[in-house]
Amino acid sequence: METMISVNGVKMTVRQFYSQTHYDQDGDELILIGAGTMKLKDFKVLTPEQQDMLDPRPDLSAQNNDK
Repeated sequence: METMISVNGVKMTVRQFYSQTHYDQDGDELILIGAGTMKLKDFKVLTPEQQDMLDPRPDLSAQNNDK
């Protein structure tokens, strides 16, 4: 079962989110953080330690090992 998220009021799977770039109503690019989203420009101003804590990159290899 894939995790469902809501982006700009549209429900989608994490895989669908990563299949294209998403933007908010201001035109800022969104990234996935856990089960939520964050503006990419806000993520980039965080310290490397803060970025590591959030780590928006999906671990698709772990998902593939579950099958």
